[in-house]
Amino acid sequence: MFSHRRPLGAPCLFHHFPFSLDAFADPCIFLLLRAGASHLRAPPPAAIGIAVLPFESLSPEKENAFFADGVYDGVSTKLARVANLKVISHNSVAKYLGARNTQEIGRALNVAYVLKGGVRLEAGRIHLNAQLIDTRTNAQVWAQEYDRDLSDVFALQGEVAQKVADQLLLRSSAK
Repeated sequence: MFSHRRPLGAPCLFHHFPFSLDAFADPCIFLLLRAGASHLRAPPPAAIGIAVLPFESLSPEKENAFFADGVYDGVSTKLARVANLKVISHNSVAKYLGARNTQEIGRALNVAYVLKGGVRLEAGRIHLNAQLIDTRTNAQVWAQEYDRDLSDVFALQGEVAQKVADQLLLRSSAK
């Protein structure tokens, strides 16, 4: 049991800092413990920012542009569900369809990464290419091409989103 009590009005001295639960009888020590406990909790990780640009339709048929929008929307929505990942809204990125200067996009939207890609629909198959670019260095961080049956489009959206999330989390934990 903590036997030394601080005289009324005396300042709290850390050399008298007890580690037993009896310390809670001294309100000064209790407040120090409460105030100091916040530094023991890990701060929440900072959100990683990404702008998913609308995927370009690489098909000659104009109606396939709607399909490319659907694939983009699925990938973007799945990424938005990833914890600590800030995904810029569709309305904010729509004007950058076809834009090439990713560093400018990164500065304008305040994000470190841009995901861009293209989709081609042909003979019941989907061809998708995706590139993840670090807007600070303009370096391509990850790229992949996919060629799948059209029936696999939803699984493909999930796979792309997972690969991108893995890359972003890997890079953020390396810092």
